[in-house]
Amino acid sequence: LINLRKKQEDIRSTSEAGSQSYKVLANALFGALSNQYFFLLDYRIAEGITLTGQYIIKTTQKSLNNYLNKILQTKNVDYVIAIDTDSCY
Repeated sequence: LINLRKKQEDIRSTSEAGSQSYKVLANALFGALSNQYFFLLDYRIAEGITLTGQYIIKTTQKSLNNYLNKILQTKNVDYVIAIDTDSCY
């Protein structure tokens, strides 16, 4: 059981490191694509990245509120008090 727990922790750690690496790379790419001095400047791509992020955040909030309303047997209650690109409360 202890070995299984250790294996799960190793997998989680590796996954979080990969996720963090991807986030850093994506942020750098966005910064470059929206920089007026970058030779591959394309405001359409930068705008697309921003709009996709906004859509994901709004969808996460809506899905979480729908789930909590269903579980708690309430109707149209907004349970999400704060949300950003890293967290949802």
